[in-house]
Amino acid sequence: MDRANEPERDLERSAEVRNAAQTLDDVPLEEVAHLERLAVVGQLCAEMAHEISQPLTAIRMFADSALGKIKEPTAENLSQVEEALATIYVQAARLQQLTSRVHGVSCPSQQTRQPVAISDVLDNVLPLVEPLAERYGVEFELDVPQPSPRLVADRVQLEQVMLNLVRNAVEAVALQSPERRRVLIRVVPGDRSIAIDVVDRGEGIPESNLPHV
Repeated sequence: MDRANEPERDLERSAEVRNAAQTLDDVPLEEVAHLERLAVVGQLCAEMAHEISQPLTAIRMFADSALGKIKEPTAENLSQVEEALATIYVQAARLQQLTSRVHGVSCPSQQTRQPVAISDVLDNVLPLVEPLAERYGVEFELDVPQPSPRLVADRVQLEQVMLNLVRNAVEAVALQSPERRRVLIRVVPGDRSIAIDVVDRGEGIPESNLPHV
């Protein structure tokens, strides 16, 4: 299998998804946005297959070990069974976190505005994009004040926006030289507002396309 052209193919698929969404003129905007999110999340799920397979492999391995040990219930074996069950619990919780993040970002929701910490949003979004970033050697740089600034917003919608911005930034630098494969996420609190900058060193939008943006 030729993996050399994988970045180009992945970026082409992403562009096709966005272009297809833009042609759905007769579909309500909210539904188009939801369909586009599902397409993006579908791609992310494929990229997260390795992240999911690791805890599943660990769960199976420790379950097999526990089943073998419990047949001879000595004190030592029971202690090892307890350790195996604890590991299974941790790995299952990790899987639950991954699936919850995907579910939260992909599902449409009624707007619920409440105080949201920016760091919590990033904690949910970045793990979804990290497999793609790791594949292309893209590094994240975070500049978030501590304690994290909070703003009143719909958390799900904010996470969806951040997911799109960060993924687009990763795609923008995926084919750049290694020293340019960095994405800066910077949070700048103001007196009555908060700026969230997602900065990449990609080529940017061609000047000929700027009037259409």
